[in-house]
Amino acid sequence: MTTYWAAVIRGLDYRYETKIHIVPVSADVADVHFQGSLDPFFQPRTAPIRHFSAQPPRGKKGANLSFDENFKYRDSTRDTRTAVGHYGREYPVSEVVQDNLQRYFSRVNGLYSGTRQRAKDLVGIDLPQVLSLAVSEVKIVAGTNLPKTRNFRAPKLDILSLGPFPWSICSKEMNRTSNNYVANLIFESLGGPDRFKKFIKNKVGLDESQILFVNGSGDRLDLDGEKAGYNEASCQAIVAVIGALKAETEHNIDVSLMWWRWRGAMRRVEDSTVQ
Repeated sequence: MTTYWAAVIRGLDYRYETKIHIVPVSADVADVHFQGSLDPFFQPRTAPIRHFSAQPPRGKKGANLSFDENFKYRDSTRDTRTAVGHYGREYPVSEVVQDNLQRYFSRVNGLYSGTRQRAKDLVGIDLPQVLSLAVSEVKIVAGTNLPKTRNFRAPKLDILSLGPFPWSICSKEMNRTSNNYVANLIFESLGGPDRFKKFIKNKVGLDESQILFVNGSGDRLDLDGEKAGYNEASCQAIVAVIGALKAETEHNIDVSLMWWRWRGAMRRVEDSTVQ
């Protein structure tokens, strides 16, 4: 259900984008800010690769690390423990993200040799032999307060954009592991139960007697008074949504092929013009 909703609203080519603002403090010290997009798959181990691809090959020490309310992070979003976990609507709250980041950066130097090898194997980047990265503080900075907090228009400011695979690939990963964490985060980012109810009614013609979703994980939703809510759907509703998802993906693939064919034709025209 979440896959279909995201495919219709955002498209199969949609990519979450995390912007990393790097503000030089001195020759080898920089403040770093993560501007998030509710990306459920973000992994900070990719940041050093992209950072050093745009920087001279020398070690960097971080002074302060901050993130906004749209930045979400867990140590791993793919392990079984995360996939089968139980999550509320607001999870992960900023305190959980902060704790996970602090834990990661406390051991980042020990993980660097693996990062360096992956950078060389996967993208052919030779990173420095040794990295000494120290984070003095990790804190949340609301996106609206960002311009007042730091001078992000300093000379030679680095803003790196990191994005995972498109939604067509991310959704397969989510469904392959039946990942509660990822599905719930995406479901809530799309608008939650009330928005889903309107969407599924308008798009597929299903009302509450046929389908009623309280969250994206498929696990229970804890309510007041030790009560719980659960997702419900008739067999007919499930078949209808699977059919709609099939039609949506085939339509997107047809449109994508048309675009690539058109682009290829334009390139051939450009090449012939140049010749």
